[in-house]
This record gives sequence, structure tokens and C-alpha cells, in this order.
Amino acid sequence: MTTDAPKPRLLVIDDEAMVCELVVDVARSAGYDAQSASTPADIGAMTAQSFDLAVVDLHLGGVDALDVLSRLAALGSCHRVLLITGSGGTVADHAASWARSRGLDVAAFLHKPVEIASLRQLLRDLA
Repeated sequence: MTTDAPKPRLLVIDDEAMVCELVVDVARSAGYDAQSASTPADIGAMTAQSFDLAVVDLHLGGVDALDVLSRLAALGSCHRVLLITGSGGTVADHAASWARSRGLDVAAFLHKPVEIASLRQLLRDLA
């Protein structure tokens, strides 16, 4: 009798529910057990769980993305992250440096709007 290896776990953190749904759907099609959090309460609860990869929006309404990254690092609940941003340049570079300084592996940046085919391939490569 053979057992399948467990699927890698992925958490999407974005204050836009539609973005969460899109990334979760793509992640599931790429072989992940994916969940999302879009409210401050959900983000707090979900970051306490263990995940292989977290996709974190840098512009969260009502929650500081750096606090979320700090919580992931401090709890050890996830060490590899993809950062999503609608902007680029200095903000994204600063956030990536900040996350790395806390021991997180910043695997990549995703720019909004997220291109589905590129996201799917990136997730498959990281699985």
C-alpha cells in the first residue's frame, strides 16, 4: 500500500478577497493545500499555523505587512514567502531586505495584477 506525500501548505495573505481566491485556486491547481486570510482576525489566526509558503501582500488594509512578516518569522510558522505588490521599487526592496533580516526566504515578488500562468509556474517550481 502506498501513501501519497502530503501536499505543501500555502497561505495567501491579502486584504482583497478576490486576490486571495485567485491565488488559492492557482495554488491548488499547482498541487498545494492552499488557504487564505484577508481580515485582521483571520491573519492573526492563520499565521499561527504552519505553512511551507506564504504569499503576502505588502499593502494590507488595517494590518501592517511588516508585522505579518515579523509574526511569521518569530513563530517559525513559515520561512519562505512570496511578496505581492501593486507598486515596486523601493517599497518592495525594503520589505524584502527587512524580511530577509528576520530569517525569511523571500523566494520572489509578484506584481499586481497577477498573471495566472506565471504564478502557476512559479508555484510549481517552488513546490
